Amino acid sequence: MKQIQRLPIKLRGMSLVELLVASTIGLFLIGGAIAMYQSSQSTYLVNETYSRLQDNAR
Repeated sequence: MKQIQRLPIKLRGMSLVELLVASTIGLFLIGGAIAMYQSSQSTYLVNETYSRLQDNAR
């Protein structure tokens, strides 16, 4: 009967739990980046409008 040889820990790869945790962390990071982008875009539009109002007032 053949014996199954176990690979060293470094060669086994990642478990399903590790992949799920990494995916969750990645989703939070991407969500944060999207929120920051939308916030900065909104701020830019407000500043652009304010700048145009000041230019038109002169």
